[in-house]
Amino acid sequence: MKCYMAPMRGLTEAVYRNTFSRHFKGIDMAVSPFITTVSGKISNKHIKDVLPQNNQALPLIPQLLSKDSRGVINMAIKLFDLGYEEINWNLGCPYSMVANKIRGSGLLPYPEIIDQILDTVLAKIPNRLSIKVRLGRFHADEIISLMPVLNAYPISNLIIHPRTGGQMYDGTPNLDQFEKCLSLSQNPVIYNGDIRSPSNFKMIFERFPSVDGIMMGRGLLSNPFLGEMIEDPQVQIDMLRLKSFHDDLYNEYQNILSGPGHVLGKMKEHWKYLSQIFDHSRRILKPIQRSVNFIQYESRVFDAFFRK
Repeated sequence: MKCYMAPMRGLTEAVYRNTFSRHFKGIDMAVSPFITTVSGKISNKHIKDVLPQNNQALPLIPQLLSKDSRGVINMAIKLFDLGYEEINWNLGCPYSMVANKIRGSGLLPYPEIIDQILDTVLAKIPNRLSIKVRLGRFHADEIISLMPVLNAYPISNLIIHPRTGGQMYDGTPNLDQFEKCLSLSQNPVIYNGDIRSPSNFKMIFERFPSVDGIMMGRGLLSNPFLGEMIEDPQVQIDMLRLKSFHDDLYNEYQNILSGPGHVLGKMKEHWKYLSQIFDHSRRILKPIQRSVNFIQYESRVFDAFFRK
């Protein structure tokens, strides 16, 4: 069973993936945060996050956000020329600014459009295609209407997050509906959603032994040891090792971003998740989030790791 790093826009980009792979194991592959397709000429700036020279460590599957067949074909061919034999199509993004444009989870109520796109795209791209979905945009049964469409095509795998777009990340994953999807799918299925501990993984694996893999996002950002802990129950959280990872990531952001505002903004976003590995997460997070310069930030990070 493969373990995938989930795409999280602004967080699991190349600098994070590369830094993660220097410090942790247990993740077999990552899916990139989505790239919005274009029908015209594709510049390196448009696909900077997935350029091979920026991704030498963790195997990567670029993810595309689109409702335009021509744009998908154009981007897929470009990515194939760069060496990517598989791409992923985002049918799961829950954010209204995306879904309202009938992209991401906004496409899920329209199986006929998805059918038309797949029919056109798969005949013309050289890559394998995987798809990341939710149960629906508004209703958890939207995916049931979509399954016959997906089953009609040779999809590399189907990554299912068992929430609706409307739920965002609230509530609990609908495992009963996931089970229905698993029974209906003629393509390999990967489970994605709320795997935050080895016990969460064990529950999913025991209930759904036929899944082809798992994908972890927020759980992995909160505990970068999670993949290793799933592989080996003897692995423990090592704060010195975590601090080394943090410092490496912090330095990498300083190398590519301009000024403390941008660097600290990135690190504060990561701390929303990373703080959860500490016993007193809220007490640790608040002063870090209030840091306005590097000196303040570094002092408060030191306190988080070494002062009880």
